[in-house]
Amino acid sequence: MQSEHLDTIFRALISELWMNLHISTQIATQSVEPSSNPVITKAIKFIKEHIQEPLTVQQVSAALFINPGYLHQCFAKHMNMTPKKYIMLQKLQLVQEKMVNGANLTELCRQYGFSTYSTFYRNYQKIFGCTPSDNPRHA
Repeated sequence: MQSEHLDTIFRALISELWMNLHISTQIATQSVEPSSNPVITKAIKFIKEHIQEPLTVQQVSAALFINPGYLHQCFAKHMNMTPKKYIMLQKLQLVQEKMVNGANLTELCRQYGFSTYSTFYRNYQKIFGCTPSDNPRHA
């Protein structure tokens, strides 16, 4: 009986270790380096200041007084991703950090400007390769 209990604990620890490694790998491969491009620098600053809003590429480009196509071109060249993906990645990384620390998932979705839980869920799964409920610390 004690052996079964230890086996269960061992399996849970291995599962949590695997999940943490998987999440770390996903974040590391999608993290971006700061850019020396002034458009990117201003865009990132604006995005960080408004990360808890339902932010669009059009809003970012309007705030910088540039064309959305030019913003897209700058992100593609200097960040190897679209501005939309960058915004989503930043939001999901913040949600992930708070979720791991036990924050309420529904509140986090609202806090970071996701229009619906299904939008959040789809994007979370796409970026992290697992569902929010697959995170062992979320339960």
